[in-house]
Amino acid sequence: MQLRIVLNISVVAAFSCTTPGPGPTPNPGGDQLQWQALETFDSALARPALERAVTDFAALRGAVDGWAQAAAGADGQALTAAKAAFETAFLTWQRVEVLQLGPLGAATQVTAGEGLRDEIYSWPTTNLCRVDTALVANTAPDDAYFATALVTSKGLVVLEEMLFNQSSSNSCPANATINTNGSWAALAASPTLQARRKAWALGVARHLEATARRARDGWSAAGGFGDKLEQAGSMGSLWRTPKDGLDDVYAGLFYVDRWVKDYKLGAPAGITPACMAQSCPALAESPRAALSTKAIVENLVMARAVFTGSFDTSSNAVSFDDLLVERGAGALKDEMLQKLDTALAAARAFERPVSTAATEDLDGLQSLHAAVKAYTDLFKSQFVTTLSLKVPKEGAGDND
Repeated sequence: MQLRIVLNISVVAAFSCTTPGPGPTPNPGGDQLQWQALETFDSALARPALERAVTDFAALRGAVDGWAQAAAGADGQALTAAKAAFETAFLTWQRVEVLQLGPLGAATQVTAGEGLRDEIYSWPTTNLCRVDTALVANTAPDDAYFATALVTSKGLVVLEEMLFNQSSSNSCPANATINTNGSWAALAASPTLQARRKAWALGVARHLEATARRARDGWSAAGGFGDKLEQAGSMGSLWRTPKDGLDDVYAGLFYVDRWVKDYKLGAPAGITPACMAQSCPALAESPRAALSTKAIVENLVMARAVFTGSFDTSSNAVSFDDLLVERGAGALKDEMLQKLDTALAAARAFERPVSTAATEDLDGLQSLHAAVKAYTDLFKSQFVTTLSLKVPKEGAGDND
């Protein structure tokens, strides 16, 4: 590791001498901390999170297979096991959600992006009516379907619907063809609906496992994204400097501001323009399994780990907090950590699902939003300027 750092620093120095135009003042000590922060992020956080996701998605596929194979009318225990496996995998993925870079990031927004996050979890963009239509048409949920279908009609959102909606209802509007021509009513009146939901659940679970493996391998394999990220700024790197690599990590952390604050809390609480009423419980995450509040906890747990370099509060791992101290901003580091811990404690203490709170405890929901916002306000302002980070496109001009 020491040899790589020495070589990389010399390369960056040579790059700075030969590249025209203004650039950051050479700071070998700062560069070394940045490389260490990238190594921590990759080896201590991203790789283990992706490995755990593969393990939990494999267990989920096995549990769903058990339910799919169980005889109708005698499958209650198998369905309960599949739901439990879904909760485990879903919450594991909520930590990975904060890592939207590399294979997980959108191809048009991040370096080496492949869009695999949306392939696994497209929320808040969904199209469950498309799946209900496929159930009526008896479309096979096979590789050919998943290769061409939009991300809004596959992934965890669809699997949640298949496992947790055991009623005869569908997600299409009343004027949808399957409702007006009687085809859904005919399907719902027969045992075929349950059999088709099982087939779809198994197809989606298999695709989830396969896609999680693609993400894990694309990141963790020798020469994969993780290795490249640790070498940011070296000869032939995808990033000119290690700070450019950290910019991509920072862009992934914007998940807390855009998804957690705005989508998961602000929209259901009637705070963002997405909701034009006093509150909008229908906009809450995980409407069937009611895992919305637990999901926010996992998002914030991972955000804290990325900020400090570890899930262990006693760890000395190098990360963003150390970069702030190196810039003489120890007070900002302490303030950000305090506000993040306050938001995390508030989320852990918030027992209702977001959809329920939007109607029964709107003040509490708005207070949780305010706690998250207190952290993201610093994350988007003083944190950015102190570390000279690049704000991603979705964050530009966002002052809320």
